[in-house]
Formats: sequence, structure tokens, C-alpha cells
Amino acid sequence: MNYIEILKQNENLSSVPEGDLDWLLTSGETIQLKKGDFIFRPNEPADHFIFIFTGGFRIYIEQQNAQREITRIMPGEITGVLPYSRLKTSTSFGQALEDSSFIQVHRSHFVEMITAHHALTEALVHHMSSRIRNLTTITMQNEKLMSLGKLSAGLAHELNNPAAAMVRSSSTLLRHLKLIPEHFKNVLSMRVDLKAVEEVSALIFEMVQRSPAALGLLERSQRENELSGVLDNCSFEGDTVETAEELVEFGITPEDLERLCGITGDKAFEPVLKWIIDNLTTERVVGEINESAVRISELIGSIKEYSHMDSVKDRQAVHINQGLKSTLRMLKHKANGKSVEIVEDFDVSIPAVMGFPGELNQVWTNLIDNAFDAMETTGGQVTIKTIFCDPFVDVYITDTGSGISEDIMSKIFDPFFTTKAMGKGTGLGLDVVNKIIMHHRARIDVNSKPGKTEFKISLPVDVQNGK
Repeated sequence: MNYIEILKQNENLSSVPEGDLDWLLTSGETIQLKKGDFIFRPNEPADHFIFIFTGGFRIYIEQQNAQREITRIMPGEITGVLPYSRLKTSTSFGQALEDSSFIQVHRSHFVEMITAHHALTEALVHHMSSRIRNLTTITMQNEKLMSLGKLSAGLAHELNNPAAAMVRSSSTLLRHLKLIPEHFKNVLSMRVDLKAVEEVSALIFEMVQRSPAALGLLERSQRENELSGVLDNCSFEGDTVETAEELVEFGITPEDLERLCGITGDKAFEPVLKWIIDNLTTERVVGEINESAVRISELIGSIKEYSHMDSVKDRQAVHINQGLKSTLRMLKHKANGKSVEIVEDFDVSIPAVMGFPGELNQVWTNLIDNAFDAMETTGGQVTIKTIFCDPFVDVYITDTGSGISEDIMSKIFDPFFTTKAMGKGTGLGLDVVNKIIMHHRARIDVNSKPGKTEFKISLPVDVQNGK
């Protein structure tokens, strides 16, 4: 096998002089591995530059006793440690997909490479920069997809509720609109005088403006019995039980019915009451439809606000309270599902900070979602607090969950580290949070004990354009 030609075909090494490539081969060791063998494992020293000649390797991590594949290294690709790299130990498994061969060069040869083989060093450093850039991009994209996954199910649920309510209410409205002409005709046939019409109109206006009182089960049952009694006394021939239940929903009292009966008399009482019920039903249903439409509009507004669809991509003034509130609205379903109480303690006087709102919302999503996950059982409390401590805006996200044990506290910001089961987390959330915090020249601190875990993010107010 002509190893020099294989090295030349690599896009990163194609411009490197043959003498440098020959030095690489003579300084290194050619290794043969069988299918299933490991080229490296977690926590082993990362001491070698590696170039794959044949075969290939799958790179994966273990997460809750399950394997999560990160990538694959195929023939002609470079892995391992590179000149000027700060990598000390492996963080993943590299396992041969088939019988494979590669060359490895120990880092002890890097000093000679840097001093005597400049073209080779330059090519490998350039490759390292590209690898870091590509890995960062992939990491950010993966975490964005995870964030989207966290939100999409909840959004579907949140949007479905008001949409379903609108469908139900519109069906009810359509049914009652068909009844109104018949009931109105019955009212006209009673030939009610103008004074009575005005009094009935005034009564209806009072009923519409009144907010129905909340009644307990016993109070409700007693009210229904009282209303049924008045209906019987006013010669109501319909279903008094069903009608009484409906009247309670509208907050109509026995005194209202007696007043109506006094205005209309027994003969006109029933058709006028049915006509009133139709009008109140229409009023209520239109209100329900409007409330559902407003809820949908608010959710869409939250989505736009959260993702900043209409925003520029440069640094801008970010209102932290607003971003936190929109994030909480997006995650409301999860809090409800776990019966978590959310306490909002926002300082309304905090100034805006200069930053990237989409990135900061990703920070809030990860930290608040993790706080919900910290509740091992249903119940618990998550407190979101903001305060201005010149020159910083401080954000506190505190949960009453099980806490973070001391043995893993130092690892929580490491890429791919997670205590969640496969499919529940990538281990990238806090790593991305840390990168975004650094991008904003900010600071994140963690304090944890059983029953209280607090993340504190301090954002400088005056950081603009990287200054």
C-alpha cells in the first residue's frame, strides 16, 4: 500500500511537501485493528495524531447504559490530537466498524514537527480550526433541534386547546342561532308592550354585565332547586331541571326570575325566558371564541418573540424579563404536566442588555427545562428572579428538586455529559448555555444542595459590539 499517495489525496495534506509526509510516516506507527476493536476509550490519554488508511470507526458515547453515536471516521480522515491542541483525554469511544488500519504519531514528535516541518504543521492547525468550527456548528444545531423538540409538543398541545374550544363554541353558537328566530317569533306573538320590552332589555343588560359567582357543589345544588321552584311558580312548561342548570351557568338568580315573571306575566314568561337564554348563550359563546382566538394570537406572538423571526442578527437591546416570560409561556405545558409552581419575581426596573435575544432565549429554555426535570416526582417550585446589580443584570433560576451531587458538579458543562436517559437529553444543553454565556461576556454560577439548585447568570449591561 502506497501510504504517501493516500496522504496526498487528503484535502488537508494535498499541498504539504512529500518530505514532510515522509517524515510523518517514519515518525509514526502503523496499526492494524480487527472489527470491534477500540482505537480509544473515554478517559484514556489522548496522545496521538491519527490518520485512517482503511476501514473506519464509529465514535460514540455511553448515556444511561445506552450508546449514542456522535460521528464516523472513515478512510482518509484525521482524528486524535493535533499540534497546539489542548485535548488531554478521550471523551468518547472509537470502535472499528471493520478490519482497519491507521498511522498514529505520538505528541512527543510535535515539537520537531513544529520547528522543522512548517507546511505540515500549518495544514494540521488549519484542519484543527476547521474541526472545531464544524463541531461547534453541529453542536449548536443539534441543541437547537433538541430545544425545538422540547417546545413543539407543548405548542401543539397549547394551540390545540383553544382551537378545540373554538370548534366546540362555534358549533354551540350555530345551534343556538337556529333557535333564535323561532323563540323570537314566540315572543312577538305575546304582544308584549313597549314598557315591558324596555324593562326586559334592562334586565338582560344587567345579566350580561354581571360576572357569575363561583359556587360550591352544595351552593350550586341549592341555587338550582330555588330556580326550579320559581320556574314552577311562573308556569314554566319546559324541563325545569335542565333550564335551572343552564340559568346557574349564566349567574341568573331566583330574584332575576321573579322580576322577569313580574314584568311579563305567566303567559309570556316562558318564551321571553327562552329568548333571553338564547341571547346570553350567544354572548357567552362569542366571548369563548374571542378568548380562544386571543390565546392563539398570544401563543403565535410568543413564538415570534421567542424565535425573534423579525429581528436583525446583530447585537441588540434585549429585554430580559420579556424573554423569560415568553420562554415560560412556551414551556407552560411541561410545568402543568409536572404540577410545578412557577414563581415570577421580576425586577421591572432592570435595563436592557446588549446581546443576541435568540441565543439568550435558548439559555432560558435549557435552564428552565432542566429545572422542571429536576423534580423527580410531581410538584415542586421553580423561581425565576431578575435584579439589577450595576453593571449587571442578574437572573436566578432556582428549583426545589433533588440537587446536583458534588461528584458530577464539575462535569455538568462538559459536552455530552448528561444524567438523563437516552432520548431525554443530548448532554449538550449546558455546554451550549456555557458557550452562549461566554459569547455575551457574561458569567454563570451554580449552587446546589438537595431541595435547592440555583443557577445565577450575570449579564453585563454595557457590552456592545464585543467590547
